[in-house]
Amino acid sequence: MAGSGKPDRNPDPGFYLIIDGAKNGPFTLAEVSQRLAAGKISGETQAWHSGRAGWEPLKAVLGSQEAAREEPPPLPLSSIPAISKPKGPSLSIPSAMRTRIVLAALALGLVIGLGWFLFFGQRASVENDEATSPSAAYAAWRQAYERFTAHPEEYINASAPAATVGWFDRVFRLPPEKAVLAALHRRLPPGVQLAGLRPVAWRGVGDEVSVDYVVTLRMGEAIDSVPVVQVAPQSSLGHAGMLLPKLVYADDLPSGRRYEPEAKQPVYAAGQAIVLTWTVSRASKADGTWRILEAAPIPIGASPRLEEQLIVENPLARVLRPEADIEMEAQKAGLALQNLQQNAAAIEQQVAQFRDSAMGDVPAHAVNLHGGAGSGTPTSAGIGFLCGAAGGAGIGGLAGGGNGAAIGAGAGAVVGGLIGLFAGAEHEKRERDRQEEARADAVRAAKARTATYEAGLWTQLDQQLTTAALAHDMELAKSAAQ
Repeated sequence: MAGSGKPDRNPDPGFYLIIDGAKNGPFTLAEVSQRLAAGKISGETQAWHSGRAGWEPLKAVLGSQEAAREEPPPLPLSSIPAISKPKGPSLSIPSAMRTRIVLAALALGLVIGLGWFLFFGQRASVENDEATSPSAAYAAWRQAYERFTAHPEEYINASAPAATVGWFDRVFRLPPEKAVLAALHRRLPPGVQLAGLRPVAWRGVGDEVSVDYVVTLRMGEAIDSVPVVQVAPQSSLGHAGMLLPKLVYADDLPSGRRYEPEAKQPVYAAGQAIVLTWTVSRASKADGTWRILEAAPIPIGASPRLEEQLIVENPLARVLRPEADIEMEAQKAGLALQNLQQNAAAIEQQVAQFRDSAMGDVPAHAVNLHGGAGSGTPTSAGIGFLCGAAGGAGIGGLAGGGNGAAIGAGAGAVVGGLIGLFAGAEHEKRERDRQEEARADAVRAAKARTATYEAGLWTQLDQQLTTAALAHDMELAKSAAQ
């Protein structure tokens, strides 16, 4: 009870209000009055006070009292949407700011639309649609090559010409960058990096356009100029020397041609940047798709077909190659020569074995028996001796009786023996000559078979090298045409 000196067990819990859909409080009567005066709440604000059965408008709570609840009831769900918000300063946006917001939204929409148009609205072919005649392609390449190699220092960090191409031209009148990049990358070797590409001028020619681009290239590795020579046969090296022109000395050169690495000269160092003007001569848009029909060459990369024609016309011409590639191709050339030497050694070994086998069938030289056994000479001498003795005895007997017969027989035997001995020696010589002649024939036949066998081995190697060279040259021509 008031004035008893003891604390009130049921102090006034104050007023609870629903503001912005949430329960707030408790508030004293003075605080409620202040909020009403400030317009933060109104008489329709839902309120509860101790003794009220539920949430009611504030004006009703302030006008009557009912005993019942000690705590405010749950928020009335049905009344939450109808809860009035306290009045306060309006969050209005200034007109200038609204204008800026509208302009920013329009700019954002324009950028998004332009981006969509650039990436999805224009189709671009990345295939090789170029159809330049070989003579025109060679003339353009040689002109660019000679200009480029005559003074390579002029392209190092060169200043780019001023651009006369606006954004509208780039978006609506020129081929998409995707198609241009595809044509450009077909002309660059692996060791050269594209560091920049932008159009600086364009011309319309009928339904086609011609565009000049400033291209910035960065050398990923050192670039040298190196002579290319035609390998000639060398008869002093025998069969192997005649096959030298049929070897493949480098992957990016036709067969029979090789670099002279000892005569290379540096052109660009690794990491150096060069700036040059590159022209897409013809580009057109048909059926909604842009295509690059013709573009200028960039003479840094290997162009075997064009380089071959240049070397034929000018044997002293040099080509541009990465320094590492020149060294690698020199090693390959050394391996090609080494393989040829190994094949030649293998052929010589096979021929030697075949020759030994063929000579094994040749009879040995005839032996001079010098009248010994087996020569026929003793037999011929004995026959001559008997015949001479008999003939001499007969003649002596007729001439001088018995003594004459004995003398004649002795003389005849001597003469007959000598005659038989000479006849046997002659027979032995004829037999020996016959055997030697037969052996000579056998040797000639063995040598002929060996020569035929050796020629077959070299012909087989020649065919293998020719087949490999033709396959290499065809593959090189195929890659150059792409």
